Order: sequence, then C-alpha cells, then structure tokens
Amino acid sequence: MLLADVPFGSVPEGAEGLRAIGLFPPSSAGVARCAGTDSCTIGTTRVRGLAAWIERDLLSSGVAESSGGRAVSIGISGCANGCGHHLVADIGLQGVSRTVGGSSTGGGGRGAPHYMLCLGGGTREDGKVRFGTKVGRIPVRRVPEAVRRVMGLIRSGAVGGESPGETVSRLGNSPFQAALEGLLEPSPESFGEEDFTDLGPDGPVTFPPDRSGPKAP
Repeated sequence: MLLADVPFGSVPEGAEGLRAIGLFPPSSAGVARCAGTDSCTIGTTRVRGLAAWIERDLLSSGVAESSGGRAVSIGISGCANGCGHHLVADIGLQGVSRTVGGSSTGGGGRGAPHYMLCLGGGTREDGKVRFGTKVGRIPVRRVPEAVRRVMGLIRSGAVGGESPGETVSRLGNSPFQAALEGLLEPSPESFGEEDFTDLGPDGPVTFPPDRSGPKAP
C-alpha cells in the first residue's frame, strides 16, 4: 500500500489511524543505517538485523514520537566511519567490538558485538550541526531495550515542544546513564554464549565478521 501526498506534519496522525484499523506501517521516525558487514568488509557489526529489530518491535508502536509530537531520529553505523550518520542522530549507535572476560592485564577474553550509544546529535533550527555525545557501550541484543528506555526518558522529559535533541541537551547524559543501568558496559558474568554472536537476518551469526573479501570503496 502506498499513500501519496501526505503532509509531513500529518504523518504521525496518519500512521496512528492505520494502526487503529490493524495496519502497521513503519514509524515516522527516521532510521538511517549503513549496510554493515553484510556487504562491507571494513565494518564491525551487521547493522541490518538490529535496524529491523528496532523498526519492528520498537518504532511501529509509535514510541518513537516525543511528547511534543516530533519524531526521534536513529542512526546506526557498523563502524567508526559513520556511514549511518550516527553522530548526527538523536539516538546514534556505532558498532564496536568489546573484549569480554580475560585477565586484568588484558590477556584472554573474547570479542563481543556492542554498540556505542551517542545521544543528542542533529541539526538545530539555525542550521548548525551538533554531534551526539558518547554514553557507553551496549551488547547488541540489549540495544533495543536501551533504545526503548532512552525514548521513554525523552518523551517524559520533553517540555514546551522541544525537539528530542533539545531535550537530550537540556537533561544531559546523567539521567540517561541512570536509566540504562545494567545495560551499559555489563559485567562478563552476565554474558551468555549468544552474546558473542551478531544479529543476522535469520538468526545468530559468527563474530567477528569475515573480512577476507574485497574492501568497500
């Protein structure tokens, strides 16, 4: 189904109307992502699996709308190159590898796929760009819950028609770090075997990815 010529400001209302009759369109929130390691051999994480999970389970419910009615943007990049524009999104996620376990001197341990969470990026009303600030690393399978908590805090904390980025800037990182307790940099003891695999389209996939193919341009 394609609905053409819907005014931008009416998209949230239109999406809600469709949900009321049993249709579930994608959220009006903008989810930008790169291809990830499905096709990029310099990336760190898969990206597509996570983006689909967020869109399906989090955004289609309408939770992406702030209390001021302005959609929350999400940018997901599979590495520091930032092709998913994570640094200029309200909620930015950058794929990283974290060594979990091992000795205090750095020996041993296993690489586990994580995402560095950045908050408050975007473009201001005056056209100036603001970059998101780093909050911490989250294991890939705990990212959807983290996004849900962040969105909830943005919605409850917004005042006076603020944009999500303005709300994040005013509140600062501390409330978000508190809301994400247990998800940021969790202890090795909380990891199961699945936490050392990435999200593929049909289930868990090996991590780190195979980088033996041709390099991305």
